Amino acid sequence: MINFNTLPVMSDFSDLKYGDKIYSRRFGLGTVLSLYNNEVVAQFSDRRTRIALDEKDISLIPESSTKKNRRNANAIIRGEKVSFGKMKKMMRQEISDEWISISEAADVLGLRKKVLIENCEKNGIEITKFGIRKQDLFKSKQLLSNK
Repeated sequence: MINFNTLPVMSDFSDLKYGDKIYSRRFGLGTVLSLYNNEVVAQFSDRRTRIALDEKDISLIPESSTKKNRRNANAIIRGEKVSFGKMKKMMRQEISDEWISISEAADVLGLRKKVLIENCEKNGIEITKFGIRKQDLFKSKQLLSNK
């Protein structure tokens, strides 16, 4: 952990740019919003303020001590490179296409939930947190109609 009070005070704001992390002994950690000749406008946790160069209060925080921006996650699905958000959307669509909740399955078959679960366990039909596969629902329906 860096002791920010030991950082050198800036004598020139020409190296600063938008988004740089700075430290002020009066205001704490902040981010550069804009520059005006010999003044910097910075956003601190509780205020936005304009600090002049002659106040000798601003230190630049090295980039090595700041958090890096998170990189976007990507996945390859069916040979196509997709973003993480699109992958989640595709997974939700696949779940809704292939699975049905236990409550809905019980309504379709005209059974109580408990009876449906017992029937599935007896016939080796898998029940997961997503519910029951639609193809297994048809299998369960055929087994019930044969009784």
